[in-house]
Amino acid sequence: MAKFRKNAKDLNILKKTRLKAGLTATELAEKSKIGIATISRIENNAKGRANTLKKLADTLGVDVELFSDLLDHTNIENKLKATRKGKIKDTEIIGDSVETGEENTQTESSEPNNVITIIAA
Repeated sequence: MAKFRKNAKDLNILKKTRLKAGLTATELAEKSKIGIATISRIENNAKGRANTLKKLADTLGVDVELFSDLLDHTNIENKLKATRKGKIKDTEIIGDSVETGEENTQTESSEPNNVITIIAA
């Protein structure tokens, strides 16, 4: 049976970056303190949480923007929906964490820091 090797252009960006750094998936898991199963899922085109991708980028010494196509927006979208329905009065979403604050009505987006502040009346 012939071995099949993916062309480098077909590899997921996380896997490309990991291989370029000379790390195995297990080594990346140990260094980043992220489970090997999570790394494997992301390398096989599942989406990842913002904080997970940030840890991986930091471990690999690259800008997290490199992994922007791998971001799972579901968690953020669910929080935005809850805010719009009034279930959350005041929300600050940073990555995939939520902090509450004073009630006000405004929406801010800051591209460089990937910070979204949503405050519902």
